[in-house]
Amino acid sequence: MLLGVNIAFQALAAPSLDRAQMVHATEQIMASPLAPVALTGHYVLVLAAVMLGVGFWRAGVGPRWAAIAIALCGPVDALAGVFGSAGDLVGGILSNALLIGGFAAEAWFLVREERARDTASAVRKVPVG
Repeated sequence: MLLGVNIAFQALAAPSLDRAQMVHATEQIMASPLAPVALTGHYVLVLAAVMLGVGFWRAGVGPRWAAIAIALCGPVDALAGVFGSAGDLVGGILSNALLIGGFAAEAWFLVREERARDTASAVRKVPVG
């Protein structure tokens, strides 16, 4: 839903369209009873990112900075939307960088840990003597 609204807003910003009609269309979209539902989904996603980051932190999985980055990506994205289109662009880039960096670090940690576990189990299976 939120993606659809964003695509509609992008289309409404075309210079060839009548600005007064597009403002009216934007107001109609935001007055829709489904607009709060789209925002609720966004805030649930923010809460999920925070909970995932806290979970990584408490479980001690991966580097601590990765857990912090994952936990901060949602709030950064939500707060950036308050500052208009420029803030939304910068905030979107920053929140995506936090999320991608955090997940990449967690994945790298888990892959390395799995390789170490496989190596250790292979060493134990080799008969000595």
